[in-house]
Amino acid sequence: MQFPTKSFQISLVGIFTAMSLAVQYLESLLPPPIPGIPVRIGLANLFFLYLLLRGNRIEAFCIAFLRCLLFPALSGNASAFLYSCAGTLFSCSAMTIVSFLFRKGLVSPVGVSCSGSFLFQIGQLLIGFCIIGRSIRFYFPWLCLLSVPAGICTGLLCSILLKRLP
Repeated sequence: MQFPTKSFQISLVGIFTAMSLAVQYLESLLPPPIPGIPVRIGLANLFFLYLLLRGNRIEAFCIAFLRCLLFPALSGNASAFLYSCAGTLFSCSAMTIVSFLFRKGLVSPVGVSCSGSFLFQIGQLLIGFCIIGRSIRFYFPWLCLLSVPAGICTGLLCSILLKRLP
């Protein structure tokens, strides 16, 4: 998708970032699906995924980067910054690589989303291992297993958006 002007492109990034932050905030208000396991569906990634699959990688990465910086600051949870950055870096890298398979018709948005969801958890676990220590390994199977249905949800929503939006 090509943008008519630079100001339109900047506006789109601003609007998508704001929507992404709002969705992430609303999702943070909900209790985790399984008590004691800090996993979320990750609906805020929908905006990154949509732009990425539309071919707007630069704008998608701007949104991911801004959300990674702004959400911990706006929510007052500074300790989440390292976890967020690591998860975002792993997730965005994975989804970008798998998006090339999407363009060839080999993978659906669900596959792209699941790869990002899984590697987001891996990135967070690596930071947790560095900060907390070896006890974080007990979360590994749960976080990895729950990342798949989370990725499926986000991927299915993205499929709907890709069909209905230009």
